[in-house]
Amino acid sequence: MSINNSTGSSTGNGISPQSVVVAGCGAMGYPMALQLLDHGHTVSGFDVRPTATLLPENSSASPFPFLTTLDDLSAEQILWVVVRDEAEITALCFDEQAVFRQAQYPSTVVISSTVSPRYIHRLNELLPTNVTLIDAPMSGAPYAAKAGTLTFMVGGSTDAIGAIRPCLDAMGNHVHHVGPVGAGMLIKVMNNYVAAASVVAVRRSLDRAAANGVDSDLLLTIMSQSSGATWYGDHANEIEWAQQHYDPANTIGILEKDVQCSLGTDLVTTDAFDQALLLALKQLPHWPKR
Repeated sequence: MSINNSTGSSTGNGISPQSVVVAGCGAMGYPMALQLLDHGHTVSGFDVRPTATLLPENSSASPFPFLTTLDDLSAEQILWVVVRDEAEITALCFDEQAVFRQAQYPSTVVISSTVSPRYIHRLNELLPTNVTLIDAPMSGAPYAAKAGTLTFMVGGSTDAIGAIRPCLDAMGNHVHHVGPVGAGMLIKVMNNYVAAASVVAVRRSLDRAAANGVDSDLLLTIMSQSSGATWYGDHANEIEWAQQHYDPANTIGILEKDVQCSLGTDLVTTDAFDQALLLALKQLPHWPKR
């Protein structure tokens, strides 16, 4: 299984711009769409939430159009999915929006939402046979999406991934082709399992240090230079959700969902540590405590 890394402009090699519909324009999807637009691609957005609620502060309008329905998509378009979970993907593809029950539909669908690998395989079986599915989950949080420095873990055929590579390069600076369909999601949920454990460990350490009069920034600095270094701890002052308490609707809630997704893989038996991690995420208070 090969892993390829590269950076580069999406249209710098004479590659024609692509037409992309970004479904799910929240904290990750909206800045990803902006990066695609900035790199010369044709972008449309779609979200079930009102457009005004998705725009950044001090923005009165989106630089790309938002579609009100997904009834008239063409085979030449790429449907790039960044919705929250499996239920929303199912609604998008087959139920409420029913993209793939229309007379015409995109020939390529890319899933950047974090879901279970089992769901990706099931989705691949349910999609029309003339639709190419690629799983391309990403890591880096909204600040990396805004900077175009996401890391993508991509599953699919070499030809299919090559066709969307300009889009991946527009949004990320690390693109890993890790294997066939489903492989990208497997890597992603394992990555997020480790990330979730580190969030719990860092937050508990910060609370315990503060209770003993140790400055949080001092602890974070020393951990970043020591064996306690983690992505979450190293970027705590950049991550928008770093101080969140647990809520099913926020990013900590999504992280708990991602741990559940990591347990939805073959040959995985849930044990006491898994249950303790899920419980610890659900018990996270706001940090710093008020």
